[in-house]
Amino acid sequence: MIEIINRENQQEEQEINLPKNIRQVGVPKGRHKIYMEDYVYNYLKNQAGRSYKCAAVLLGKSDVNKDMRYTFINGVIECSQAVFQFENICLDESFWEYISVEQKEHFPGSLVVGWFVGEQGGGIELSSAVESAHRKYFAGRDKVLMQMDVKEEEEIFYIYEQGYLQKREGYYLYFEKNPVMQEYMVRKKEESLKQPPELKEEAESNFLKENIDEPLPELSGNEKIFVKSSFEEPLSEAEKALQNYRKMMIEKRGHKVERHNKRFLYAATSFFMIALCIVGITTINNYHKMKQMENVLYVMQESKEDTVKKEKESDLIVESIASEVKTLDEQKKEKKKEQKEENEAQAKERKADKQEAKSKEREEIKQEEQPKTEQSKEEQEDDAQKSKETQAPAETRCYIVRTGDTLESICRKFYQDKSMMEALCQINGIENGNQIQAGQKLILP
Repeated sequence: MIEIINRENQQEEQEINLPKNIRQVGVPKGRHKIYMEDYVYNYLKNQAGRSYKCAAVLLGKSDVNKDMRYTFINGVIECSQAVFQFENICLDESFWEYISVEQKEHFPGSLVVGWFVGEQGGGIELSSAVESAHRKYFAGRDKVLMQMDVKEEEEIFYIYEQGYLQKREGYYLYFEKNPVMQEYMVRKKEESLKQPPELKEEAESNFLKENIDEPLPELSGNEKIFVKSSFEEPLSEAEKALQNYRKMMIEKRGHKVERHNKRFLYAATSFFMIALCIVGITTINNYHKMKQMENVLYVMQESKEDTVKKEKESDLIVESIASEVKTLDEQKKEKKKEQKEENEAQAKERKADKQEAKSKEREEIKQEEQPKTEQSKEEQEDDAQKSKETQAPAETRCYIVRTGDTLESICRKFYQDKSMMEALCQINGIENGNQIQAGQKLILP
């Protein structure tokens, strides 16, 4: 077997010229950065899409600068499907002889920096066979592993550190002229066109029959089939310990996910219960407030009914006077009418006064002309009473009530005080002094 020299400790720190045209894939982190040339990536993707399972050796260089490791992949050598036997991967001496010949012919000066495994469907899973093959055939920190699933559109890089393969979160694709890789791709395409399709289909069907120990048919052309032992190599103690450690880590991750889901479920249920309690408290408070409001309205309604009953039972007579809104012209006309009525009443009073004065003068003249006779005191008193009786109807005065007048205002107008209110009520037959109306005629005592 050709030995792969681990130059990890022999590399010296030197300045590294990074590619200019690059594209970031994922989020590269850590102290190991991976750069893959675009032609290499397209070739690997094409090969992974054509066959159910494929493998390839990655070529390039690996440098270290200031505690940072750089892996540049600028070439690839395709491997036959014969490297896969059942669930194991076996790379014997004939395989490494073939890789050495292809490397010197197509990629002189390049070194082996890792390998590639491509699958179709089922998702990417780092199996124990792949991990064991990496530790056995691609040891060292400068060797990488790339897995790709074309159907699931997944691709992952791994590096070997601290005793196991660690997944990288991302890498870089760079674009530059790569004539060596172009010539290799053209050659492989020509070889695939020369190969008979019948042999190709027969090889693929035999590969899918994992439980048959018959040897694979020989293929024409330059492609080689690497014969492997049908016996499974026993696992070492270190490999068994690593497998147990990986199982334990997977179980722990599953428990962590389960705990995280439980915590999230508990948090969601507690939040829902708190929200439900808040809604219940608010509804209870609103219910009590509505009850209080209903009681207040009921008390107000009862008080209103009591007041209405008391008003009905009381002896007070309340007269509703319809208010009429009048214009200024109508008010002026009413004032003129009232003034005319007052003037007429005053003129009548003056006429009555004049007539009384004339009648008095006539009586005095008659008394002077008649002979004076002696009369007794009783006759004089009778004459005085007769004269008072005759004078009483002449001295009676009347007043027409206006709007806004009251008995008190009328008494103050004619008698300067309200002492004559009772006499005024008796003469006019008024029982309630507040029940007088406009236009009513009152006799003044």
